[in-house]
Amino acid sequence: MDDEETFQIRAEVFALIPEYGQAILRAGGGRKLAITQHTEGVSLTDLSDGQLYLLTVKRRFCRVSRAQLVAPDQILVEVSKPN
Repeated sequence: MDDEETFQIRAEVFALIPEYGQAILRAGGGRKLAITQHTEGVSLTDLSDGQLYLLTVKRRFCRVSRAQLVAPDQILVEVSKPN
């Protein structure tokens, strides 16, 4: 079904699982989503922990259909604000 309803969400790579051909990304609220070597727009060999991706997710089964790198070659770093 190509006309299936989708939504987009930003998520950060936090676990690479090469033996299963997948990576786990964490989105807001602790939601976790997986991408595989079959996910359009991404190569698992190019993934690094901390990279930010814009994911297109199919609503019906909450399946990632496409992933797009948001900030190429940038690792997210938490910056603490001074009090």
